Amino acid sequence: MYLHHLIGRTVASELAGVVYDIFTAFVKPRLVFVLAEANLFQTCLSNFARNSIMHIVFNKHVFFEKKRSAIMKIDTNQDSGSFANTHIKTLFVAQDAKPEKIKEINLARLTPFQRGLLVTDGTVTRFIETYTLTPVEVVLLQQTKETLSTKHRWLQLPSGEDVISRQVVLQSHSQNTSSPIIHTYATSLIVPQRLPKSLLDELDSDKHGLGGLLQRSGLETRRELLWCGIEILDNLPPVALHLEGEAFISRAYRVFANQEPLMLINEKFPL
Repeated sequence: MYLHHLIGRTVASELAGVVYDIFTAFVKPRLVFVLAEANLFQTCLSNFARNSIMHIVFNKHVFFEKKRSAIMKIDTNQDSGSFANTHIKTLFVAQDAKPEKIKEINLARLTPFQRGLLVTDGTVTRFIETYTLTPVEVVLLQQTKETLSTKHRWLQLPSGEDVISRQVVLQSHSQNTSSPIIHTYATSLIVPQRLPKSLLDELDSDKHGLGGLLQRSGLETRRELLWCGIEILDNLPPVALHLEGEAFISRAYRVFANQEPLMLINEKFPL
């Protein structure tokens, strides 16, 4: 009886190895378990043999998954730095033209959330709300009309043209702190003559930021990332004064419609 038991286990072990090799060669390993639950093995094997096979297959599968995970982890760590600082930076079309005060940034050292903030071409408010699962408030700090004293390269405007200068912060409130959490400090220059009147009328009262305003207007737009880097900010508004002298992740981009730049936006994210 013992010999029969031993032979049965040996046969089951060998058969398990054959089954696993066949399935991993032609089918994803996880399907072995699905087929087992469908009683594929019960039609030709005893419960003991089936359980032995599944036990060995499971152990082989766990070893395979651990080995594959370790390889993927090594590959990711080896290649992520060069990918981030070569491919991702090519998304910024004027990186070499960034202001001198903005220093180069090692994107591989940022968190996934911070890298997402730099390259997103949707509304930043929605991106932050989705990540933090908290409502984000757009606070309009200043909005004034200015006249350009020189030609503006990025807005493609000659000197003497009027623009709207706008400053906002994106913030949220926490039960753990009395002061709001500043997520973004943003400045923008807007070309009013290129915007629909209905959109201009909303600028003073809009509480959703420029991205939300553009989306609701129905105007077809595209964003062009210009540059990114690290910046130390000073002369901050009172609401963000406690962050003065701190490092910020900085990016600049243009919003286009009808092949013309509507606005130039600079966004700063506290590190």
